[in-house]
Amino acid sequence: MSSAILDRHGQPLNPQFNWKANRQKSLEALLGILNGLVADHRLDEDELLVLDNWLREQEHLKNAPDVIDLLDCTTQILADGKISQDELDDAKELIHTVLQFRTSSDKCMRDAMNHLLGMVQGVIADRQLVDEEIASLQQWLASIRSGEIIAEWPGQVLHERIASVLADGVITEEERQDLLETLRALVGEEPGAVGGTTRLPVDCVSDVAFPGRNFCLTGKFAFGSRKRCEAAIRDRGGAIHDSVVKELNYLVLGAVASRDWAHTSFGRKIEKAVAYKAAGCDILIISEEHWVRHL
Repeated sequence: MSSAILDRHGQPLNPQFNWKANRQKSLEALLGILNGLVADHRLDEDELLVLDNWLREQEHLKNAPDVIDLLDCTTQILADGKISQDELDDAKELIHTVLQFRTSSDKCMRDAMNHLLGMVQGVIADRQLVDEEIASLQQWLASIRSGEIIAEWPGQVLHERIASVLADGVITEEERQDLLETLRALVGEEPGAVGGTTRLPVDCVSDVAFPGRNFCLTGKFAFGSRKRCEAAIRDRGGAIHDSVVKELNYLVLGAVASRDWAHTSFGRKIEKAVAYKAAGCDILIISEEHWVRHL
């Protein structure tokens, strides 16, 4: 990425940069979303709207046949401002057809993770979490790549939390809501939003110190350009690192995910920081909102 011309947010300016990988990421996310949408064997208006919104945001999939078919379907249903049950049933049938003929490539852990993130987006699209959806996530996590995905963050975290909820055979409303919040944090989105950064590894800290501290930034910042964010840190006595190192004090997550991250809601910097923390390094992962609050 260092050889690419970067925009004001420090992201590659050329949309062709990483095009193949980004297209594959979006394809896996789409299959995951479709699986998540029908995990409870139904499709409602909120879920249809989320699907339509997501499809329209996918610059890497504009010419994909399945996306064209799905978008034609959602466009026609939404055209008159009324959504009938028959129309929802037709859309659900199309989703099942796509899933029947377009299976996940499962070539690597990256594909599996992006499928999982998409599945979570689909599951939370209706702002509810029912037993069938929890069971579907559990089954998927148990079957993909012989459990490899649950040995790594964030698959491990999600697997453990779902197992805890299901341990006694009874899902309380509190457990259901806590798990729903975990899923939202994982994909960095509220239902209907697109392109958020994961909040799952964010630390709860009371203060952010700047003098003599080492910072690394990742993602896109609502606060402003990458240069403006770095200047705000340097003006307060902090130092900037381009990559995550063991000596890092803070990794600051921009509110918006990078187009070129390995996964839809997190990238290698976040993965590396989580791994260093697990190994005992004193790295704090904080959100842009928390960072701005302490400027």
